[in-house]
This record gives sequence, C-alpha cells and structure tokens, in this order.
Amino acid sequence: MHHAEIFCLLMKRNVTMVSIARQEDVSPSVVTEVIRGKKTSFAVATAIAVKVDRSLTTLWPGKYDHRISDESKAA
Repeated sequence: MHHAEIFCLLMKRNVTMVSIARQEDVSPSVVTEVIRGKKTSFAVATAIAVKVDRSLTTLWPGKYDHRISDESKAA
C-alpha cells in the first residue's frame, strides 16, 4: 500500500503520528519513516496496523512477512 494511503487511513481514524510514537516510545519521525518504508520497526508497524484495522501484509507487502511467520511459529 502506498504511504499516502496509510496516512489517510490514520487521519480518517483521528490517529496522529505523535500518539503512535508515544505508545511505542519512539519519536514521531520514526513512525513517519516506518510508514514511508524507510525504516523497519515491527512494533511500530503493528501499532499502525491495529489502529487502521489492516494486516501488516496489506500495508507493507513482503516487508514483515518473515516476522509474521516467526511469531506464528512461536505461538
């Protein structure tokens, strides 16, 4: 999914980068960079996915697939 679509989904739900950053104890710029695909953070990406009610695979195809499969194996 294009990063502009993710930003729009967050805006529609009145979710700010600052609120996600506070939740995950990172700077808002990290949240922005994760959305744009310039940084990788499973925790931040998961927080975003939960807020917009989409899967990590839908938001960032292929980027977190290895983490998702590792998490399901550990469960």
